[in-house]
Amino acid sequence: MLVDCQTPLFLILVLIGTLIIGFFFLVTRENKNIQICIPYEGPEKIYIGNGQGLPIQSSGSSYFSAPQNPEFSLALHQLLHVRTITKNLNSISKFAKDNSISF
Repeated sequence: MLVDCQTPLFLILVLIGTLIIGFFFLVTRENKNIQICIPYEGPEKIYIGNGQGLPIQSSGSSYFSAPQNPEFSLALHQLLHVRTITKNLNSISKFAKDNSISF
């Protein structure tokens, strides 16, 4: 699991509403990181380590070419656009599952 965040508790839990979701979602603060984007209108929020709830603006997927093999496409699914998050939240495990890759 790879997470770039300043709050240690944030490494352990990411919450939407009262449901613990762990790393089933990837979180980005930049809307441009989501190529296939759907506006989000639900009441759920991402709760970070200090208890603050951050609203979700949209969700979607993104695709890019593998650096070593440009003909091979890689995907990031279940991306959440959260404008007020300070760092992107990524998971190597989630990325591997999205692309049927094992390490």
